[in-house]
Amino acid sequence: MIHLFSGSDSTEFQQYRENLKVFLKGSKAKKELLRTNQPHVYNIFEKIWTLRSNHMVIGYPPQYVFFLVPCFKESCCHPVCQKSVGSSADKLQWYPGGPPLNSLPMPHIDPERPWGNEHCTDCKGMCNGNYVESSDESYTPPPSVTLQKAFNSTSTLDPEQLAEAVCLPEAEVEIWLKHLQTVKDNRKLGAKKRKRKRSCTAVRYVEMFMKKKQNKLKIGLHVMCVTVGFTGNV
Repeated sequence: MIHLFSGSDSTEFQQYRENLKVFLKGSKAKKELLRTNQPHVYNIFEKIWTLRSNHMVIGYPPQYVFFLVPCFKESCCHPVCQKSVGSSADKLQWYPGGPPLNSLPMPHIDPERPWGNEHCTDCKGMCNGNYVESSDESYTPPPSVTLQKAFNSTSTLDPEQLAEAVCLPEAEVEIWLKHLQTVKDNRKLGAKKRKRKRSCTAVRYVEMFMKKKQNKLKIGLHVMCVTVGFTGNV
């Protein structure tokens, strides 16, 4: 038997979406306008963002790890921090006798089971490398980070060498590199389109400006002719 449950109603929070975009990515003027016109909404965003900043553990790949721990600051609005003001996350453990809560075990490449090993007991055929849990705070960056860095730093890429560095099959690395090249080409194309659009806008503005100047000149000449004609008749 399958039991279905209705989730909470988030309609009220969905209405904040456009305002949240302004808070996160809007210009300074738009943010100030939001703070002035909707102070309640702005204060909610600021409260949440301050909590995030105080609790965020940095040093991990942000696109893969979103790691928050209590800050225990007196000014923090989180109930856990309010109950234990002045405490430290170092004293909290994942489990009794375990590592502190503010540390997160991350993987690194296993030197005992490297890429290209044909006698790996965990792989069939050629081994693409293996990972093990790190015993300290060091870790091997995710494949996407390593490949992006290599793609940005040099135009001569060796798929086999990169495959060994990220513990992936060479064919998958080639797919990644093609994707990165496609993204780069699309960005260049988008930049050209925006430049062309700005040029067209500037041309239209100049044409409108010249047209207005011509109209004013025509009106001025007409007024002068009428004035001279009227004066001549006098």
